[in-house]
Amino acid sequence: ASNTIQLGNTSVTNVKTSGTITAGSVTYPSAHGTANQVLSTTGSGTLTWITPSTGGGGGSGTYTTGLNASLGGYVFFITPDGKHGLVAAGQDQGSGSWYAGNQDKISNPSNHDANGKNFTDWRMPSRYELNLMFLDRNNIGLLGGSAIYWSSTENDSGGQFGQGLLYPSFAINKANPGYYFRAIRSF
Repeated sequence: ASNTIQLGNTSVTNVKTSGTITAGSVTYPSAHGTANQVLSTTGSGTLTWITPSTGGGGGSGTYTTGLNASLGGYVFFITPDGKHGLVAAGQDQGSGSWYAGNQDKISNPSNHDANGKNFTDWRMPSRYELNLMFLDRNNIGLLGGSAIYWSSTENDSGGQFGQGLLYPSFAINKANPGYYFRAIRSF
């Protein structure tokens, strides 16, 4: 065909054209996009510039509950507008005294799964947030039975509130070494 160049030589390092470029069955646009745009396929071999939507709800800019690797774990709470919420880490960060969890276990990347290691804003849930987690404990993967999880909420006697499947919410001593940590983060 006229105005067609066949490139098959590794010494060619730069090609300039005023038209489009087709590589195989994919056609690239001849103009650049605007700031923050990305190339997207039309499904028929043509690439176009688009502005991606924010959020994890299939392009609507809102989120849904469920596993969301790009947020680091399991989304268990969403604000009414669907744009913000809470994510539980994909695994427990270990067990120990409240002091150990608050200072070391939650912030240590080696205590998080591959998705959770991408974030540095993990924290211990409040009493209210821990209760929300327990409402969705099977999907989040919290331990059942007699396992108890720490919260960040202090009680009147200087201890912390914890929660477990058999123990809905109660005050415990911060030095108790046998309770679990599951970090959360906001988005």
